[in-house]
Amino acid sequence: TQGVPQEVLTSQRVLSVLDEKQLENVFDVRLINSDRRAGRSRVRLESGRELFIPYVDGPPKGFLQIRVRGDDILVATKLPEGISAANVLPGIIRRIETAEGESVLKVAAGAVFGVRLTASAVERLNLVEGQEIFLVIKTRSCLIL
Repeated sequence: TQGVPQEVLTSQRVLSVLDEKQLENVFDVRLINSDRRAGRSRVRLESGRELFIPYVDGPPKGFLQIRVRGDDILVATKLPEGISAANVLPGIIRRIETAEGESVLKVAAGAVFGVRLTASAVERLNLVEGQEIFLVIKTRSCLIL
């Protein structure tokens, strides 16, 4: 299969053979600040959207690369409240691909995130392309490469 890597890796032909370690989101980020006491650092995506990641001891404005597994991202149809996850990103579903009981969503949320859900979750939440949603990502789910 040939084409743009993100598109190829979420095509129905490839989707059916993905295992849990293969759907990863990798982003270049800039370190904004770090709080050792809180155990987290704040980084900025190229789009300007900010995320919290586990604590990094480094100079502000330094560059890092992080990854977030598509299986570690939760989807909410309403703004969640009273949760421990520090990263709640508004986004828009750009594409939904479903095969063999699982779905991969491509969500524009300051960057394009690949999110893997069960087909039943997509159905239960009535998710459709173009829909506004929220991605919920724990700080500890953002791994530094």
